[in-house]
Amino acid sequence: MRAGVPVACMEIMDDVQMDVVNRSGSTKKKWKVAPTMFFKFSGTKAGVQENIKLVKAISKEHKSGNFEFASGAEEQRELWSARKEALWSMMALRKEGDEVWSTDVA
Repeated sequence: MRAGVPVACMEIMDDVQMDVVNRSGSTKKKWKVAPTMFFKFSGTKAGVQENIKLVKAISKEHKSGNFEFASGAEEQRELWSARKEALWSMMALRKEGDEVWSTDVA
């Protein structure tokens, strides 16, 4: 935000949730079990490319792990699939009688 990058959406998932998504098998991709941030950018193609470049540099500066980005609609759906499946993954793996609490930091 301080760098002036207009973020359309941002999601944060911890290592526990990434593991749950992997164990449920609800996405095509196997995710690294680590705290993960997802970003969506909107705007012109050139503007989005510039935002990706800025966020990648900021991430590297702060010693992030992998940095992946989608260049097409199918890749975008795949990258966001972990976030989209998070609640359902947790529900599928819960023990009978357990409750699931879903929260949002925003």
